[in-house]
Amino acid sequence: MKKIVLTILLLLPLLVFCQEGEETEEKFSEEKKKEIIKIIEERLEKKSEVKLGTFKVSNEKVKVYDLSDLKGKNLDKIAKWMSDLNTLVKNKGDLDKEQVAALNKKIDEMKPEPVLKIDSVHLDIREGNIYDIRVMGAIGDGEDSVKQLFTNKRPFAISDFNRASKDKWLLYDIKKEKGIFIKDFLQYDYKNGQNFVIDEDTISLNRENKFTGSVEVNNNLKQLIDFRIYSDFLGLLNEESNGIVNFEGNSLFYLFPKNFNLFNFKYTFLLKKIRTSVSYSRFDNDDRAYDIASLNRNSSGFSELIPIIQKSFLKAGGELDIIEYHPYKFASITLYGKARFNLYFTETEDSADPTADDDEPNTVNTTSLSWGLGVGASSKRYANFGIAASVFWDRYQNNNLLEDNILNFDAITLQSEAFFYPGAESNNAVFLRLAYTQGRRDLSSRENFFSFQFGYRAELKINRKKED
Repeated sequence: MKKIVLTILLLLPLLVFCQEGEETEEKFSEEKKKEIIKIIEERLEKKSEVKLGTFKVSNEKVKVYDLSDLKGKNLDKIAKWMSDLNTLVKNKGDLDKEQVAALNKKIDEMKPEPVLKIDSVHLDIREGNIYDIRVMGAIGDGEDSVKQLFTNKRPFAISDFNRASKDKWLLYDIKKEKGIFIKDFLQYDYKNGQNFVIDEDTISLNRENKFTGSVEVNNNLKQLIDFRIYSDFLGLLNEESNGIVNFEGNSLFYLFPKNFNLFNFKYTFLLKKIRTSVSYSRFDNDDRAYDIASLNRNSSGFSELIPIIQKSFLKAGGELDIIEYHPYKFASITLYGKARFNLYFTETEDSADPTADDDEPNTVNTTSLSWGLGVGASSKRYANFGIAASVFWDRYQNNNLLEDNILNFDAITLQSEAFFYPGAESNNAVFLRLAYTQGRRDLSSRENFFSFQFGYRAELKINRKKED
């Protein structure tokens, strides 16, 4: 991976240099430019399959427990009790017939159900957790056998798989009357140095593959970077001073992808992940720079500050998931609370400056820092179609816009997004995003703006022109 990144970083500036100037055209032939593009494309598309580990069914027969008997009791104590009772039965000579009959009856009542003969195990892994597991099998022999399905009520963190106690992870039947323990039949062996978070995978274990399945991920750049290209309709129609062409890159990092059984909310995560992003916006020449001479001073401070954010051509920052809550497995809605921070770069000018030239105004790049909190919800109608909505309160601070003032202001942002991608190829998705930002000091139209964006999430790829 390091070699791929270094190669791209070295060749991209050279490629840009090759595209500019007549003198450059003479130094670099068309064949040389094609060769550079080919190398970059190969590096981007190069598959880097990494085997993280292997799931294996260690026992095809597993004990089934009656949950009505085990409820509220410690399994270790029950096992010890049964062992003591069996020891007493072996010494039947010391007991009378009534005592032996009573002990045998008690043992029969405490015995688990007949073993489950496993036919298949299906694992749905999401963001470092066994989100869903389904175990199919039969209890009993011959014509008396009964098919049973066992599944989980909460996710299991793969990073804790080999550290969890044997009686910790329990699977239930549909009626939640019987249960089996994962550690009684399933093993996970990760490769040394490859105990990373598994983002998404589905694994099936059955007799055809000898109840063994490998976890493999592709960690090339196209899988690691969420690259988006979009336009703003309101900017195109000159209704708002928004960027008309926008490029955005996101990357996700997992911090603590483990569920917390908080107040019996089984699908709850704290500080699960952080998303970093960089975006660039291209403006019309008339909308590119913000004239700070339009700033108005009133009793509460300066107003008309929102355009500093609206006209930013570059934004970099991150978004931290503080809490993520799923009401239940496969819930149609997910709730979350987030914190975010961003750094904005905006081109500014001062038309009131007597030294300014009308033809070539003096422009400078101004930086603004923001941090904020927000809540939101997302929902998926299907695996490849969903919507999301959020509201954020942000605090903005600017230190270098005016020499004698530090400009601080607050804003509230409402945002909604819908996405769709064909088939199972999530790297190529179409999305629609609507956002509204309102300044807190002034509720007039001068302190708010809308954006209506349409674009697609694309693979990071360089396409060569086809030869005629």
